[in-house]
Amino acid sequence: MQIDTALDKNREIYDHADDAIWQRAVYQPAHDGWHFANIGGRRFLDFIGVDACLGPESQVLDLCCGSGAAACYLARHFGSAVTGLDLNESQVERARVRADGTEQCRFMQADVGLWRPDRPYDLVFALDSLTLIADLPGLFETCRAALRPGGRLAVAEVVAGATLSDEMRAFALAEDGAITLVTADHLRTVIEAAGFTNVEITSLADEAVRVFTHIHQSVRQSTDWHDVPREKIEEWKLLSERYLSAFVSGELGYVQITATAP
Repeated sequence: MQIDTALDKNREIYDHADDAIWQRAVYQPAHDGWHFANIGGRRFLDFIGVDACLGPESQVLDLCCGSGAAACYLARHFGSAVTGLDLNESQVERARVRADGTEQCRFMQADVGLWRPDRPYDLVFALDSLTLIADLPGLFETCRAALRPGGRLAVAEVVAGATLSDEMRAFALAEDGAITLVTADHLRTVIEAAGFTNVEITSLADEAVRVFTHIHQSVRQSTDWHDVPREKIEEWKLLSERYLSAFVSGELGYVQITATAP
């Protein structure tokens, strides 16, 4: 039931992630116009591109790629070949449209828990998607199988903070389908159990606060957004205020995790 909830919320939220409110509340103020429907954005992508020494010969796998903005960014900035996987067929179609003219990108509709790699990858990454995955051990086993020896794993994810309340956990489940909201230490344990080494975790909580501050300020100043229903704006005000408060207080964290395949 929870898996169905995660998929339903994914479709409800991200099938409409090209709408005017996303443009004005997220892409323009938080990501300088890049269509990143996530927190990490360019900061994370630029880091992993350098960390994994990406170049024209590199093979990259983007798990839960959504509409393909992150994959296209890496392909265009580092020249790498990027494969994106997502269960949501609508987002895969949008990703293919976004990648038009970018030969290095390919996108496939697939369940990341069942998909098996067809080539060795130099980098596997996931951006703000693990909370929608029920079987984290299985996911990281797939990551390890996909990577060449010495390849890099990179994750940016919302995690449970030390003061996470039952109310906030229920809110994240109801609003975003977050069925697997775990601590950073839990992620470390699962990643290490999958055989990865050199697991490093860095807090990017400041980036989460920055992004949600921009979103909240934008929707509060939305008096001239006449093409956006007022009830939708009020919904975004509530969401952005609640998430901003959670990141500021430490109920939620945001981390970057890197590791090396054996």
